[in-house]
Amino acid sequence: MKSTLSLLGLYRWNPKLLDTLQLPSGLNREAVISELLLQCAEVEILYPDPDFLSTAVGNWSTVMLPIWTKLYATTQLEYDPISNYDRHEEWTDTNTGSMTGSSQGSSGHNSQSTNNDTTDTQTGRTGFNVNEGMQPSGQQRSTVQGTVTGTDSINDSNETQTDSSSTSKRTGRAWGNIGVTTSQQMIESERSVASYNVVQQIVHDFQDRFCIMIY
Repeated sequence: MKSTLSLLGLYRWNPKLLDTLQLPSGLNREAVISELLLQCAEVEILYPDPDFLSTAVGNWSTVMLPIWTKLYATTQLEYDPISNYDRHEEWTDTNTGSMTGSSQGSSGHNSQSTNNDTTDTQTGRTGFNVNEGMQPSGQQRSTVQGTVTGTDSINDSNETQTDSSSTSKRTGRAWGNIGVTTSQQMIESERSVASYNVVQQIVHDFQDRFCIMIY
């Protein structure tokens, strides 16, 4: 009968054997290690040297960590299991209007007036030896004639009016079942999702890498 070393046997000899194991943040470390020891207790370990195995586990889990982190994140998603359509949209409505009006008008008229002014001037004289006052000696008439011409005009100014623009935003959401799959089919898929366990995935990956799966 051939004697073999298991992960559980090496762990009992060195309880810090799996301290190098890298796991996703938020995952229960004690639960993972307990499950590893339980499921690997009956199979032979590939590297019986505990120090070398500890280093190998650290290096290997560092490489696997991004994959495990992604897998663990999928178990934390929140969604409606019977909806396969969820669309968010945002609309922007921009209204721009302008109205430009121009008015220019002119009005005017010409005017002409003629003025005739006539002035009569009467002159008189008296002798130094006459006591009866002044006697008419002549009469003079002067006429002033003029023409005044004018133009009156009115010009209207231009007028312009421009309307300002306005912008509005609307958001909308459409979700539900678009009819590609039935609700019953989505429920069945949800059961498969619920059955997935990232701890079991890590244990399976560990066994594939470090265990000789021969009973």
